[in-house]
Amino acid sequence: APLAILVEAVVSTQSTGGNIIILSLTTSCIRGIQQLSVKLQALQLLEKLSQLTPDEIVVDRILPHVLYFANDPAPNIRAACIVSLSSCLKNVSSLPTTDANIFPEYVFPIVNKLASDSERLVQRIFAENIGALAEYSLSFLELSSPASFDAELQALHNIVQMPVVQILTGEDNIARRTLLEKCITSLCVFFGQQKANDLILSHMITFLNYKDDWRLRAAFFDCVVGVAAFVGWHSLNMLKPLLEQGLSDIEEFVVSKTVSALISLTELGLLEERLLKDLVLETAPLLCHPNLWIRYRTVGFISCACTQLHIADVYCKILPHLHEIVELPIRNPDNERALLQSLAKPLPRCVLDFLVSSPHNEAVMVFLATKKPRDIPDDLRSTMDKLKNLGMGPVEEKQVVLMKEYILKVSIGRRSSHDDQFEDLVDGAIVIEEERAKSHDFLDSIINSPSEEKGPGGKLKMSLTEVGDSVTPMLDPLFLDLDEKIDLTALTETENDDHLQGLLSRKQAEYMHQARAERVRPLPPKSWEPKGILVCHIKEHKAAINQVKVSPKHSILATSSDDGCVKIWNTRKFDSRNIVNNSRHTYSRPSQPIKGMAFYDSGDKVAVVTRNGSLHEVGVKELKVCAARTLALGDSDVVVDMDTLGTGTEQTLSVCTSDGKLLGIDLRSPSQIFQLSNKAVFGGVTAMCTDKNEHWICLGTRKGWITCWDLRFRLPITSWQHETSAAILTLTPSLLSMSSICVGVEGYPEVGIWNIESSGKEKALWYGPHEPFQTSVPNTGVRAVLPLSSDTIVTGGTDHCLRYWNTVRESGSFVISSPPDLAGTQTYKKKLIKDTEVIQAEEDNNLVMSHTEVKGTARPSPAHHHVISDIAFVKTTQPCLVSVDMGGVMKIWK
Repeated sequence: APLAILVEAVVSTQSTGGNIIILSLTTSCIRGIQQLSVKLQALQLLEKLSQLTPDEIVVDRILPHVLYFANDPAPNIRAACIVSLSSCLKNVSSLPTTDANIFPEYVFPIVNKLASDSERLVQRIFAENIGALAEYSLSFLELSSPASFDAELQALHNIVQMPVVQILTGEDNIARRTLLEKCITSLCVFFGQQKANDLILSHMITFLNYKDDWRLRAAFFDCVVGVAAFVGWHSLNMLKPLLEQGLSDIEEFVVSKTVSALISLTELGLLEERLLKDLVLETAPLLCHPNLWIRYRTVGFISCACTQLHIADVYCKILPHLHEIVELPIRNPDNERALLQSLAKPLPRCVLDFLVSSPHNEAVMVFLATKKPRDIPDDLRSTMDKLKNLGMGPVEEKQVVLMKEYILKVSIGRRSSHDDQFEDLVDGAIVIEEERAKSHDFLDSIINSPSEEKGPGGKLKMSLTEVGDSVTPMLDPLFLDLDEKIDLTALTETENDDHLQGLLSRKQAEYMHQARAERVRPLPPKSWEPKGILVCHIKEHKAAINQVKVSPKHSILATSSDDGCVKIWNTRKFDSRNIVNNSRHTYSRPSQPIKGMAFYDSGDKVAVVTRNGSLHEVGVKELKVCAARTLALGDSDVVVDMDTLGTGTEQTLSVCTSDGKLLGIDLRSPSQIFQLSNKAVFGGVTAMCTDKNEHWICLGTRKGWITCWDLRFRLPITSWQHETSAAILTLTPSLLSMSSICVGVEGYPEVGIWNIESSGKEKALWYGPHEPFQTSVPNTGVRAVLPLSSDTIVTGGTDHCLRYWNTVRESGSFVISSPPDLAGTQTYKKKLIKDTEVIQAEEDNNLVMSHTEVKGTARPSPAHHHVISDIAFVKTTQPCLVSVDMGGVMKIWK
């Protein structure tokens, strides 16, 4: 307690004399302290006093008492002594002549023995601070300016060299890693160029031999750039084999760090042109790697290298090699975004893992490089069948051949390391092989259970919790309900754990996104295309229809309008044989425009939110209000949109408002789950889309900003502004990938497909007479987007046209419906503009449209006469499209 009072007194006092009195009182009590906590307080007090007293007092009176604790029996006190010593010496800027040799004769003889301390904690703290102590000793030597400076500097080098070598060659890998991460740069400066090369770099190289510690190897590539920059070009011949070894490390994190080191070395100009070309060619196959970090950093290295190399080398040596790997042609290899967007899909993870662990991988490589049709050797037939089941097609075969060297080196490295255990990347826990075997024994018992425990057709009926997270931690319960069967018995026959895990992972990645999309809304058959034949023309709403939603049961359709009504429709009656197509029920909120609507509770209920924030829960069968509440909105705040979180079976909603609020609402609870706020500088929110995997929500604003929020951590992941800075009209999740969205903006007849991870535009769909991205056209834009598959999209907007786009085969795109004044037929061309693949629809008025205008007044025009606001797909007796517009009209197309 008295020492705590002294600490406060030291902080508050400004008198040097008073500080010296407190220092005298403190030092007189130090040798009698017994409790560890009081010793730590004493060291803290000495640190504070060193900042408030003259330099000669620090050296003569504080330093000896700090070093007194270096011999304390408690290891945490010895460790704290090193930290306090470094802190006290940090502020010393002048030195008496009599204290010129204080480091070689007094400080280092006491603290150097801590480098070989019996406690690992002390060794690690010493490794963290030896660089700072070496710097202070060099500055003290320069302050004294002795006549024999070189001789004393050499003696100082020899004194510091001993503990540094002890740490570098010791048994504690954490101490080595600490020395690399905290002190390596300062030690290079202290020892000079020659000794840094002979002492530090030569010992650092041995760290790559520690196959059981990937963190140490990663720390080597983190720090080798600074050492190489200090040593200079002399280290290049030594670095090349080290970098090649890192590129084929068995741990992917180390490979990623190696590529990062290559980027830094290239930017610093430390790699000569011949070596740089060789490294680019060796690194390029990593563009096929399934690890996202490796792919992105490889793109960065190649683009950086292309800026350093001569243009002739880039186009004659680098580009021909890259064209074998990428999917789209590359014009600017030095542009990271262009190179990234030209990449093909990576090699599936399960295929890579199986090849690395397979004993026949070398024979497989030779066969794939030289194979002939139906000429598979008998000894490779089972292996090739397994690879085919894992998803290896012609494209993947080409990628495997390109990654041959990497796969073989990793395979050899893993076999030699006898890696029967692996470290968890999050908490460092070791999972023993026996636990894994126990998990698989449990899986075997489930799979081999009697048939009466299984459902019809032998489909396994269980939940994720029944299987256990140790077996398939990535498996979603939704996966077990899919119609397509998976032969789990065949999986257990393999002796390879990676094969089992890889196959389950591939099946999840293949079906999960499609299955969730189908549960939220139906998807058409792969070969289905709309013919533009009008089945129904219905006008019951008296104002603009804002949304059309299909229930998870697919038999119910709901439309919401500015007239304050929600109408429920029976989709089974949407057939040309039905003369009358009236709504089944109508729920009315007069004078309150409906801005958001969402099915929940498996489609038995619908949530309706009005412009002013009145939220009602309505039963679909009888349209009775089950519950009602009012959202807390500001005076000028209004609701923009609402959607469910998940597949529609839950009771959780997301509501966005014009002021940038994102509200999470659980209908079972009176309070909100969360409330997130978009940045005001981005402008008012105009659009929202929700990931049905419950991972993220994207918000679009009036100023063209798009912000992606992580629903798990409730934090903004990324924000970017649309290139036009125009208001976002619509946001829709794309089926191209789980991280892509379709974006429509005001003033541009365009739908852009953006990747959330890279914040870059992958594709664009453009119609109209103007050149893409050049001119803004008032009152133009796409307001309705409906992805039908990963390759096809239906759009509708201000030109009253429904368009069907095929993003892979542009000739398969066409106009479903258009007004009579747009009598021409369109041709579709694929272009590359601003590193973005663009499909442009161009008018050809010389051609006649496939459909003709319907004559007479009895039947309505087949085309919309107002802005199309939303589109949906329904499964009735036949697949149909439903489109609604701002005139209150709903049309059904087959």
